Amino acid sequence: MRYWSTVVVCLALAGTFTACSGDPQKKKLEFVASGDRYVAQNNYREAIIQYRNAVAQDARYGEARLKLAMAYEAVGEPANAFGEYVRAADLLPDNTEAQVRAGRALLAAGQYPEARARAQAVLSKNPKHVEALVLMGNALAGLKDLDGAITQMEQALDENPNYSLGFANLGTLQLAKGQREAAEAAYKRAVEMEPNSVPAHLNLGSYFWAAGNLQGAESEIKAALAIDPKSVSAIRALAAFYMLNGRRPEAEPLMKTYAETGTDAKVMFADYYLADGKLKEASAVLQELAQTKDGFVPAKVRLAMIDKQQGRGDQAYQTIDEVLKAQPDEERAVETKARFLMQDKRFDDAIKLADAAIKKDPNAIGSLFVRATAYEQKRQTDEALKAFLELSQKVPNALPVQLEIARLNLGRNDPKAALDVLGAAVKANPNSSTAHFLYGQALMRTGDLNAAERELAGMVKAFPKSSDALAWLGLLYQQKGDMAKAREMLAKAAAVDPKSRVVLGALVGLDIAEKKYDSARSRVDVALAAAPKDAELLLLAGNTYVAAQDVKKATSALEGAIAADPNNMEAFGKLALLYHTQGRLADAKKRYEELAAREQRPVVVNTLLGMINEMEKNTDEARKRYQAALELDPQAGVAANNLAWMYADSGENLDIALQLAQAAKSQMPNVAEVNDTLGWAYYKKGLASLAVTSLSDASRLAPKNASIQYRLGLAHQKNGDTLRARQTLEQALKLDPKFPEAEDARKVLAELDRKS
Repeated sequence: MRYWSTVVVCLALAGTFTACSGDPQKKKLEFVASGDRYVAQNNYREAIIQYRNAVAQDARYGEARLKLAMAYEAVGEPANAFGEYVRAADLLPDNTEAQVRAGRALLAAGQYPEARARAQAVLSKNPKHVEALVLMGNALAGLKDLDGAITQMEQALDENPNYSLGFANLGTLQLAKGQREAAEAAYKRAVEMEPNSVPAHLNLGSYFWAAGNLQGAESEIKAALAIDPKSVSAIRALAAFYMLNGRRPEAEPLMKTYAETGTDAKVMFADYYLADGKLKEASAVLQELAQTKDGFVPAKVRLAMIDKQQGRGDQAYQTIDEVLKAQPDEERAVETKARFLMQDKRFDDAIKLADAAIKKDPNAIGSLFVRATAYEQKRQTDEALKAFLELSQKVPNALPVQLEIARLNLGRNDPKAALDVLGAAVKANPNSSTAHFLYGQALMRTGDLNAAERELAGMVKAFPKSSDALAWLGLLYQQKGDMAKAREMLAKAAAVDPKSRVVLGALVGLDIAEKKYDSARSRVDVALAAAPKDAELLLLAGNTYVAAQDVKKATSALEGAIAADPNNMEAFGKLALLYHTQGRLADAKKRYEELAAREQRPVVVNTLLGMINEMEKNTDEARKRYQAALELDPQAGVAANNLAWMYADSGENLDIALQLAQAAKSQMPNVAEVNDTLGWAYYKKGLASLAVTSLSDASRLAPKNASIQYRLGLAHQKNGDTLRARQTLEQALKLDPKFPEAEDARKVLAELDRKS
């Protein structure tokens, strides 16, 4: 009985698992033959399954991987196609088609040196191979060698004067060189060579479109469609032309026609309706599509997104779980559910879901991106940066990933690290306004003001209606001391976007610097009227009122900022300092003690009382208040940080100090004081290398804080790095010869001198 049941199981699973028995070499050929039959029927999804089965039998079967890559490309999955093309080319070094296709995939991924290497591999054996010459030309273009690229294209056309695609590529390169007339001639030559070529007409139409000749563009695209009324690329091009030129109603019948060409086209038709906000029409298309095998996943994913958008959260989760039940590893569904979880602030659940997908497939790009984003939204900057850096290893030149890495480094006050990423991003993506904008910010924050001015001024010239570009150029002029130009730029920015927070903060800063307090107050008062509970705005208002010496309004604004964001360390510190400088600690203590007695969960009040008692040197009472806050809310980051500091500084309860400091770090990863506390706790525990890491983070976030430099110097000394210890301690004294620990710093330096 056991034998027969085994046979039955093998037969039942024959279509799913690839090897219960039999000759793997024979089976792989059978799977490939089956895949070829599906391709002949244009059934690429089934072909993919068969080719994958063949690869499972023999992972080094290059021919199967090449066919698998082509099938992935046919269904519009370039990421999967990319990996298989490269593997196939590695396994088939003498296969010209594999090398050229892998080169094109590398080209599309922005990996220009690698694409060039693939082209060279072919040309070393056949210097006249036209497609390899074109590939080499495109790779050189990506590497900014336009002259070399044009030479390669011209050589390709010498070998095949009737190669219309070569003329199209040549036109593109000449256009990039600014040779507009030559480019137009090349595009027209391509049409002359193949008047019935759809791509040739579309390329000329694209050129006319880019040149602003809309009539010529429309004429060429329509000519392409007349040649082949079923041409997917022509239908899509004309629909896009109508949509992007304010003629969306004319696009709809084209999209309907296009939708009949296959599942992917029908999905795009639904996306067209979604972009227009026609959710009812989109849902109708998707409901029909969901009944088909190939359309089930993309349709259900979009239907879930519609449910979520319209506030039907439970239904959205139910729909996406329906997909995951049928296909647990479906990356689009995993990514969509993770995004739903992030929208609902369930960041840990989103990370857990993404981690599970990544464990099954380390190359799950969507899940890797979602995990990194979830860490970022959770404000766990170090984890987010680590996750994005891991992702960048999979997709080295992906601009969205590069930009996130740059933003995180800027948020960590590490503009030099941001510059390393942005320099490459700007070079590879010269038309990316975001990359240029961040690059300008990073240059400005490293102190290279002249280079920053060139970059930001270029942004303003290219995008004169960008309030952010105008505002940052204004901030740069302020930093250079040119207040007139600063106000001019900021006024223009305010005219473009009166609600911009960047502009508001910059103008208020200018007003305060020039002692125009009434103007500064007026600006924040108007903004607060529109958003009275915004933590960032309340903090700005508090700082403004402090500068204007309006203690009552400053107190109210800072308390409001803390109420809106209980982990707003700066607001806590400003408020406590305000009471201290006003000599009103006793009054403040009395007021907050009364509030603590009335409130049900006086977390913030107990934290403030802890800070006030700490200022008054009432150590025991301060600790009690911080502990009371943490008992009510273990995630109270400010209380955790301050209590950790008290324990670490006194050398007491160091294990608890470390736990509290780590908890505070999880809530406020980019606050210098929090990293300082964690580093000091490590130092007191004798963990010198960890202390150096955390205190270096604190130093980067607050480079002018002499006390932090002092503690970093001590950590370097304990870690055995006397050179850095000396440099850091000297830097602390240079920053402020009279900082609280200055005398101790001098003693340590003297000790280092004696030992040297």
